Amino acid sequence: MSAYELEISNSDVQVFKSCRRRWWLSSYRRLGPKGQQVVGPLALGTRVHAALEAYYTDLRDPVEAHSELLAVDRNTLLFEGRDISALEDEGELGRIMIEGYLEWVQDTGLDSDYTVISAEEVLAIPIEVNGRSVLLKGKLDMRVKRADGIRFIVDHKTAAGIDKLEKLSHMEEQFKFYLLLESLVQKEDERCAGALIRVLKKVKRTASARPPFYEQIEVRHNQKTITNFWYRTYYTIADMLALKDALDSGADPVSVAYPTPSGDCSWKCPFVQVCPMFDDGSAAEDMLAEYFEERDPHARYNDEKKVA
Repeated sequence: MSAYELEISNSDVQVFKSCRRRWWLSSYRRLGPKGQQVVGPLALGTRVHAALEAYYTDLRDPVEAHSELLAVDRNTLLFEGRDISALEDEGELGRIMIEGYLEWVQDTGLDSDYTVISAEEVLAIPIEVNGRSVLLKGKLDMRVKRADGIRFIVDHKTAAGIDKLEKLSHMEEQFKFYLLLESLVQKEDERCAGALIRVLKKVKRTASARPPFYEQIEVRHNQKTITNFWYRTYYTIADMLALKDALDSGADPVSVAYPTPSGDCSWKCPFVQVCPMFDDGSAAEDMLAEYFEERDPHARYNDEKKVA
């Protein structure tokens, strides 16, 4: 049992702010779909991300690493007697994206401008919110130092398009959350000034495809921005604790952990089918028991932690 009343990642905060029902199911009840999801945008991005992680942390060939990850997922589908055609198509797309990424960083000399300080670094920072113990968690892809001495967090993202990320990256809270954690644990001269988002467009780069296929977006935040972000994060966590208290005391989840439907539900939320069943009196709990299981939502942070 955790010594903290809540363990919170940026994903937890974003889920809570976007939909309390999804937070109730995924974070409070710790539910996730049964089995491993090996096909779809999330699985594609996970394989590409893991292959690039192997490249930057272990100096492995990322195409080879991706092929090995794909083989594991292929065996999973074959063992379950499921069709692998969609997976094979995603595997080809992932390979093309990674090969193009290697060509891009080589042609631009991008990596030569940076020295890697750390990779896959887990920050776990205990704080108090209204006198209650909470653990903030974050996992940084890479921390790098540019030739001019400026430090950045590097994060690789796969995306259908680049324009949206370019327009909204300065408002993206993921990197503000990471920089907040750094401000709580790092010495001032060791903190990162911002983030470098390296985007891999999910396209096979055919003759009809429109470039750019890769982009590096630099996002800088000053200390005032991070301080203000800390204030609203603090009060968001206070709201999370209040909802936890209500649920612990037996409040009706249908009333207090209400949904916030949006056009993103169909692809973003694993509970999209069961969600309306809580409101119409259907056998929602039976469906949860059939298709979901309890799991650790913070499993990816279970490496050696750096704690202040």
